[in-house]
Amino acid sequence: MNTKASAWIPLLPSHQLRAAQDVVAACAEGEELALWRSAEGLAQVWEDRCPHRGMRLSLGRVHAGRLACAYHGWEYEADGGRCGAIPAQPGAPLPRNLCVKTHAALDHGGMVWTCLGGAAAPPQAAADARATTFCRSLAIRAGLGPVSQALAAAGFEAVQALVWRGELAREAVAAYLTPARDGLTFLHAWSRIDARHPAFASVMAALRRLRASIEAAP
Repeated sequence: MNTKASAWIPLLPSHQLRAAQDVVAACAEGEELALWRSAEGLAQVWEDRCPHRGMRLSLGRVHAGRLACAYHGWEYEADGGRCGAIPAQPGAPLPRNLCVKTHAALDHGGMVWTCLGGAAAPPQAAADARATTFCRSLAIRAGLGPVSQALAAAGFEAVQALVWRGELAREAVAAYLTPARDGLTFLHAWSRIDARHPAFASVMAALRRLRASIEAAP
């Protein structure tokens, strides 16, 4: 299932992308992405490639509100990706047309989302109101179709293309799906309980069984 042209894609829980932290690598629809936050705390979702020499930007760092490449240190501005500084050549004019490819980014419902195919309607209020505590992210060695089918078979309801809600171990669970690449999908599970709750281990076990059954399917 290709969602690029029509949907916002949930990438990772918002709290995993902290301000002033190292850049986070992600993948959606086969595109390698670099995620970071601007000085104002706004999520940035960029192509994971420096336009100067092609280095992965996810290996870089955030410096003075810009994303700095790990190779030559070139720095790129938030909200647009234009080159904003060349530390090794402070007196040189900046290349006006050198920009990182950027994607729309949004914090919503505790997740960082992107829309790779251009503008789209904002994601709906996806999660069950009871499922507001992040549990864990699972890498599942299967495509989006088999994962979605398994959730439906487990009694989950599709809120929208990449968000499902249902129950595991009798606890409300919201499942956000990231179609990373062919044969790989990430499932981000939210519930109303956390690790201190007696039922938490049961929910974790149910998630592991769900993943195992999907990966074992022919």
